[in-house]
Amino acid sequence: MQKTDLEFLEEMSQRVDEFVNSSAEMMELEPVNGYLRRLIHKLADIYHLSTQSVGEGEDRYVCLIRNEKTAIPADKSKLLGGLTSDTKPTSPKKSYEKEPEKERPRGREKERNRGDRGDRGDRDSSSNSDFGDKVFQTIPGTTIVLRQDGSVGIIRKDDKSPVIAERVIDNGIFKVVNNTIVCPGDDQW
Repeated sequence: MQKTDLEFLEEMSQRVDEFVNSSAEMMELEPVNGYLRRLIHKLADIYHLSTQSVGEGEDRYVCLIRNEKTAIPADKSKLLGGLTSDTKPTSPKKSYEKEPEKERPRGREKERNRGDRGDRGDRDSSSNSDFGDKVFQTIPGTTIVLRQDGSVGIIRKDDKSPVIAERVIDNGIFKVVNNTIVCPGDDQW
C-alpha cells in the first residue's frame, strides 16, 4: 500500500512531535527520495528545526536539529495540507516509495560539504567569529577547529592558518559563539 503525501506528512509530524518533546538534540531519519526530503525540510520549518541532508543517492536522508526556537506549532492540520500544494512532483506519481535519484552537478555540493564554513574574508586577531544560532553537524568524535580567518572545519595537514579554537565534537553537533566552539550542555549553547 502506498502512502499519499498527506499521510506521509501526518506520520512524520507525529515522529517530529515525539522528537520535539524529547531531550534529544538531533534526529536522523531514514533515507527517502528527493521529493519526500523536500517535504521533510518544509515540515521542519514549521517546527523551527534546523535540517541537513546527509549522504548520497539512495542513502541520502535528513537530520533534524533542535534549536532555541523549536516548538510544536499550534495548528498543524492547516499547515500540513499547505505543504503539498506547492511541492507537487512533476510526475503524477505520489508515493512513499523511493524514486531513482537524478545525477546532480557536484562542484557546489562538494564545496558546501567539505567542512569549511563561514566567511573567508581576511580577519585580524581581534575579530569575533559568531554564527549565532546556526547549528553545524559533523561525525561524532571529529576534531573541529575555528581558524583566525573565521572559517570552521576539520584539521588539514596542509593548512597554515592560525587556529583560535579546537574541540572534539562528541555528539556530532556544535555552534560557534564568540570565538568558541560550543556543544549542547555548554553554558553558551
